[in-house]
Amino acid sequence: MGSEVPGAPVMNGVLPEHRYAECANGYRMHYIDRGEGPVVVWLHGSGPGASGHSNFKGNYPAISDAGYRSIVLDIVGFGFSDKPENEQYTLDFFVECAAQALDAIGIDRCVVVGNSLGGAIAIGLALARPQLVEKLILMAPGGLSSMEEYGQMPGMQKMFAVYGSGEPVTHDVMKELFAFGLMHDARHATDELVAERMQVMALMNSQVMASMQIPELGSRRAHDARKRHHELREELLKSAPHTGVRMRSLGDGGARGHVQPHVPGLPAERLTPDSRATPPCKLLSFAVPLTEIPGRQT
Repeated sequence: MGSEVPGAPVMNGVLPEHRYAECANGYRMHYIDRGEGPVVVWLHGSGPGASGHSNFKGNYPAISDAGYRSIVLDIVGFGFSDKPENEQYTLDFFVECAAQALDAIGIDRCVVVGNSLGGAIAIGLALARPQLVEKLILMAPGGLSSMEEYGQMPGMQKMFAVYGSGEPVTHDVMKELFAFGLMHDARHATDELVAERMQVMALMNSQVMASMQIPELGSRRAHDARKRHHELREELLKSAPHTGVRMRSLGDGGARGHVQPHVPGLPAERLTPDSRATPPCKLLSFAVPLTEIPGRQT
């Protein structure tokens, strides 16, 4: 079952606090519940101080106002959700907690948006509970490359250097990390963003980052994952002429090109800073337009 802060979200420090889902495994998952209509579940990325609102505050309000119900989860170990110190934070554990939270909320069908770690959880959720997940929207999802490849990315190298140094992570250190390690445009590394991350980082323990284990999904459940990815991609490509989705290539093309959809009516400035400036990579990222979700009232 779910529990909630009465009424609308209330500010707890610099972050909104709203509702809690009581998972069958005994843990509590915090989430923001906004809007009415077909359900869109938002799963944020990792890193010290991460939370659902901080990751998606530029996205979920507009989607909710457009006629959807947004469930913005704080993944277990992050945000205001429980942070058990005696668990191994494997992909299976993350998926278990997310699935049980959605069960407690009463969600039986949804579109899942996953960023980074949240993308890996979204894929795992779709494989474990295909009847639950209607569509996936993946933003630089984890679990699709080896740790060696992640370690070659300049942003990841910067993050590992900062958090592995043993030095205190101050407001200025985190702001510099975001400005020059994780964002294309340093203007988006605002003091507001840093304050949100610093608040959650103070609540976290070391277990989640120390024991996090996200397998390379290309080798784990390889057949099912590749088959499902192929089906989703073929579905999008077949629908493109009818929905107006145009696929454009960014970067240097070829095996390291990046394919990004243009959704009619959604200008680039409505996208998040990260999604506007995706660096060349070998992954194919795509999103099915939300206007094509069955049951959407237009």
